[in-house]
Amino acid sequence: MGLERMILLAEEQNSLKADSGNADVYVISLGNVATYGLKAAQKLREAGFKVDMDYQGRSLKAQFKASDRSGARAIVILGEDEYAEGKAQVKDTVNKTQVTVSFDELTETVRKMTEGE
Repeated sequence: MGLERMILLAEEQNSLKADSGNADVYVISLGNVATYGLKAAQKLREAGFKVDMDYQGRSLKAQFKASDRSGARAIVILGEDEYAEGKAQVKDTVNKTQVTVSFDELTETVRKMTEGE
């Protein structure tokens, strides 16, 4: 199949829509809890959120800069204390508020923040 034919087919299926690149949520993992961060990202993606996170183990400051660039409405912060307690900190980047929630409440809390409630 030729390239032109593939482009026409992709356009028919709306596969070439431009993506704004903005994430709904940015997950920050601190310390030795990277798998906890991956678990949170997976849970949020399964709930339909567009999630970005650091995969390089950068500093907290670098991860916050990356979260700003991502355009995320909510930031999930996971450190060793949160892991030990089964919790997560969630920051609303618009209202500048931050709450600590149980891991089970993570999806609903992020949903409220991203919908502007």
